Amino acid sequence: MSETQYKPSDFAKLGKPCCSRWGKSEIEQLALAYVEALAAAGDTWRKLSKKETYDLLTDDQLRFVHFLLKDGYYDHWFEMIRDQISDSDGALGVRGFWNTCRLGLAAQSEPGSLQ
Repeated sequence: MSETQYKPSDFAKLGKPCCSRWGKSEIEQLALAYVEALAAAGDTWRKLSKKETYDLLTDDQLRFVHFLLKDGYYDHWFEMIRDQISDSDGALGVRGFWNTCRLGLAAQSEPGSLQ
């Protein structure tokens, strides 16, 4: 378990977790959409349904994942992501571009943060 508990928005700011444990761009895009939806839902960790996730995303965010969330063929991907990303440690377990080094760099580059 990591010392720092990051928020969903911290992961959303990092963008798609390229080179993740899954190594598949579509799943990585869906993982990003999931943390973006969590950020929009109050920036706390909880389980969202596919419908909730879809409804919380902006039109711009949906253009990449609309078909992944609407087509039942991809339900197993969504469930896999929902099971993995249940808290900060689960999101870090996605690996790839979602790591503590990049989270620390992102925090340092925010206006008003301590450097």
